[in-house]
Amino acid sequence: MESAIVPVTVHCARGHGPVRDRRLIELMADAVMPDVRAAVDAATISWREAALACTRVFFDTRLSRERAIAATFPGAPAGALQPGLFDRRADHERRAAHDVISDVVGDVHRRIAAIEQASIVCARPAQLLLILAP
Repeated sequence: MESAIVPVTVHCARGHGPVRDRRLIELMADAVMPDVRAAVDAATISWREAALACTRVFFDTRLSRERAIAATFPGAPAGALQPGLFDRRADHERRAAHDVISDVVGDVHRRIAAIEQASIVCARPAQLLLILAP
């Protein structure tokens, strides 16, 4: 998650002293918010592009790593098996190995799906966090 704090100053032409009414301050902030958001978006475009590029590199690296791990596992154990007539140990060992490999491959594929889902990035609009009024 990336975030940036952008200070913004808004000058109000009022003939009276300082504004103390919270509701009036909120109304004035709501009135200028579209212009403030546009100014913040314009001022932070290079930061947003850099943040998205960094995030993209991070997720691409993670996906490449997980896919390389997935490629190291065989799809199914190869080789002919001739089970013994009475001794089934080799068959049990083969099945156990197959189950372990299947579990690991399933875990890797779940991680890949989770990373792909997490790599969807959305930019939220500017949010007003603090108002200082004289």
